[in-house]
Amino acid sequence: MRLRKTIIIALIITATIAAIWFGVGLIVMKNAIISYQPPKSGSSYEDLASTKCFNVARFSKLKRIELTIPSKEDGCLLSGTLIYNPTPSAKTIIYSHMITGSRWDVLKGGKIDSLLARGFNVLTFDQRAHGKSEGTVPSYGFLEKHDLDQWIDTVATIFPNGIIGVEGVSTGAATAILHAGEINPEKETYRKVAFYVFECSYSDLAKQLAYKINQHYYLPNVALSTSLKILDHPFNGFNIYNVSPVKAARYISVPVLFVHSKADSYVPTQMSEELYKAVHAPKMLLLVPKVNHAEAVDSPTLYWNTYDSFLKTIVKIKR
Repeated sequence: MRLRKTIIIALIITATIAAIWFGVGLIVMKNAIISYQPPKSGSSYEDLASTKCFNVARFSKLKRIELTIPSKEDGCLLSGTLIYNPTPSAKTIIYSHMITGSRWDVLKGGKIDSLLARGFNVLTFDQRAHGKSEGTVPSYGFLEKHDLDQWIDTVATIFPNGIIGVEGVSTGAATAILHAGEINPEKETYRKVAFYVFECSYSDLAKQLAYKINQHYYLPNVALSTSLKILDHPFNGFNIYNVSPVKAARYISVPVLFVHSKADSYVPTQMSEELYKAVHAPKMLLLVPKVNHAEAVDSPTLYWNTYDSFLKTIVKIKR
């Protein structure tokens, strides 16, 4: 009788723990993907123009065109802006913003002015389910890497035989890494990206979500892993385990620059170090002290000196 009672208690405890694991995993997936809602303010052009983060008067004089392309994955319309360099150029940076951001994040920290000063045109776009782009939920790079590829093809058509670079931040960087390792190696030469800049990317989506569970709920990573294996695809519409930048990084074949903030409390700094080690192509790594997630450009001297060194010594592009 005592043994039976002990077994029942053990089963109840196990079931309770399992329910907590599944519940927390479902909550995280629901908040991050299923019920995702982009912010209604903070990242629009009007919001950023009201700050002193860039030269509004200069920007208003720049030639730019609005672009809309249909996604080949599901037909949703994707919206972007091509900003031409004041001095005609065939060099273009494609900017891939972070989750909850918008195409106008490229205005933060004077980044747009700095890129234009280095002779680049800038194509910046709203990720699916952000800004003016259609889509109901983000897939954290799973579909976005194909969207990015379409923007690359668009730039290659506008500037035939030009130089294309891609810069991504946070989730946008993870998307860029997936493209760099899974798609770019197979592209035709004139549509191939010449170099990438990845800032504060996670190395693996499942690991990143598990890290957030541990950070916010103080539960071990197995809590998320268990939930994902059962609940993943039916709820998300894609397999989170297929969003692994570190696996894609092994196949990158062009120069890359990794940037990460040492004080990053959102994505662990060691994830960029892990990604850096996985890449066999020419590479550089910059760890910026004191600043938080996606704020490396707030240390402009260190950031842009490293950026210039990367372009000159690794990519072999003259400023």
